[in-house]
Amino acid sequence: VGNQMSSGTSSFGVKRPVSAAGSDDAGASKAQKLFGNVAATATLTSRYAEDAAEEDHDELMGVMDKLEERDQLTAQLALKRETKKKVWHCAQCRTKTAHFPKECKDNGHAIKEIESVMRYFKCKACNETNVSYDALLPKNCRRNGCTSVIFTQVTAADVTAACKPSRAEI
Repeated sequence: VGNQMSSGTSSFGVKRPVSAAGSDDAGASKAQKLFGNVAATATLTSRYAEDAAEEDHDELMGVMDKLEERDQLTAQLALKRETKKKVWHCAQCRTKTAHFPKECKDNGHAIKEIESVMRYFKCKACNETNVSYDALLPKNCRRNGCTSVIFTQVTAADVTAACKPSRAEI
């Protein structure tokens, strides 16, 4: 039986591959013995490779479209320093707010909705974004504790979150 094994036939009479040196691939790994030369099959591609590449391309193009839209919005908002907006005006308190003033209503004040020009500002001391309605400058900073009255006018792009990249995109 040992003599037949070295000649390339098994004990069952079936031929099996024998290396050129006459040994049974003594230096080959177990995977190479089972599957043959894997390096030769490395040039083969998956039958789904084109679908996967197309899906990756579509995803990339979707992200690019969103970024282009954001760039266009940023360009439009970079030109705006003021916006017309409907705001709530309380005659007794002499204040204008973007949201309905529930406290004024509870106190019986006369409240009406008016069209106003909203301007954007940043506080020089704390960098807080402030807005003013119909005024050329805000009276004071809206951040609690900040006493600064020095502001710089900024554009709508500087104060709009839609123009800024999210943390996931950075």
